[in-house]
Amino acid sequence: MPFGSFKKTLLPVDQDNAWLDGLLAEYCVRLSNVISFSNDQLPRSEESAEAIRTLLNLKRLVLSSHRARNYTQAYQIICQIYVYCKNIGASFPAAEKRSARRLLSQCEDLKLPLRVIRKLDSITDVFFQKFKSKFNKPTVPSTSALPGVAIIHRIWLGSYPSEERMVRVAASNKNIERRWGKKVRHILWTDNKGLLAQSDKLLLGVFEIHNVEKLMNAANSMSNLGYFAKSFLAWKQYSYSCDVLRMIALYFFGGLYLDFTWVSCFLFQGRPFNPSQSDVKIYSEPIKNQTVPLAFSCDSRSITNALTTSFKYKNQISRYSPWVSNQMVDTNVAYSGSAISPYFHDLIMQINDGFLSNAFRKSYQDVLKLTHKNKGLHGSFMYEDIASNLTPPIIVIVAGIYPASMKHLYNMVSPLEFALPSHHSFAVSGSLLHLYVIEALGLVKLKGLSWAKVNAKLQGSIEAP
Repeated sequence: MPFGSFKKTLLPVDQDNAWLDGLLAEYCVRLSNVISFSNDQLPRSEESAEAIRTLLNLKRLVLSSHRARNYTQAYQIICQIYVYCKNIGASFPAAEKRSARRLLSQCEDLKLPLRVIRKLDSITDVFFQKFKSKFNKPTVPSTSALPGVAIIHRIWLGSYPSEERMVRVAASNKNIERRWGKKVRHILWTDNKGLLAQSDKLLLGVFEIHNVEKLMNAANSMSNLGYFAKSFLAWKQYSYSCDVLRMIALYFFGGLYLDFTWVSCFLFQGRPFNPSQSDVKIYSEPIKNQTVPLAFSCDSRSITNALTTSFKYKNQISRYSPWVSNQMVDTNVAYSGSAISPYFHDLIMQINDGFLSNAFRKSYQDVLKLTHKNKGLHGSFMYEDIASNLTPPIIVIVAGIYPASMKHLYNMVSPLEFALPSHHSFAVSGSLLHLYVIEALGLVKLKGLSWAKVNAKLQGSIEAP
């Protein structure tokens, strides 16, 4: 058993779904009005009776989902109504048709009179107009006049890093500091005894050396994440431990986190970096349209696996999600302009919730047996095994899935599409050299050093030596 049985209270939910409660309650009232209209205006016939039964069933589904606080399912049902009405009324936006095909199959058996469809379409439009205005409202107060936290975090776990690597990373940090235009703290979090022995001075004249135990202890004051990070470390699952530790560092301190694989390149000069306290940015790279689940709850059980989502309509069938993302997001580069930001608060809640699940514990134990048998510490198959049971950090980091915490960053473009705005993104651009480049910071990603791409025998630290 890799983990002990800890029973600490989950983090309090500061950003809840109260705004969605009101919208769903209002939609149910409007749906009741449509049912009353149908009762009064439709002629007495079997077709009319079937139409009213269908409307009552739709109301029951939305209402029961709302009462159960299953916001994801309620939203998906209303999306089905939206797609059905737009398709029948021939007013469906062309840009959404590809996404809508996945939902149309869910409601193709609906038979409603045209005038009822128009009423249903009208109340659904009102719902989404109000939803969009509330969802796209910033969750972090704008404090653009105040400068953001000026810290760069790096994490090194395991064996002592080479001098070449440390010099390269230190020089990269100083290059970013010059673009920042102010004094920056450079913190290297580590468990390596050789590095910790030098904590009385700045390593290479740049890095403050801090023990990762400080992060674990801070996290343990409010959740189980410190215990989980320590357990991963004990099992030499360094990348898993780093996935957790980077979130803890950004939550408690704010600042910029960079993997060791991100270094400066003279080919890309970068631009001035002047973040504010309200800034939150994460790594993103363009991908082809990828269908992703949508979840409003922090409960990892809201998503059944990486590419599908379950919801009820006339029967219980898992279907591909109709929601589309054009970006893969990651936390190998991330910035928080202040400590205790709502985004990292909710993300930590989700990580804690996922790790506490029995499904994760069982899956992780199976993975440990497999990896130790094969002498491999962190292969890509680990992510594949666990992704079906855990939303963050695995899916957030690897597959770019839209979990509840991403509500702080994403904007709703349409009922079927959510996008990550540029001001929340360290966007990766390509080049003739086929490198991953973040031009804003003048950084390039060193290739071939991730855990899944190197010889397992060489894996003695957070990155390949």
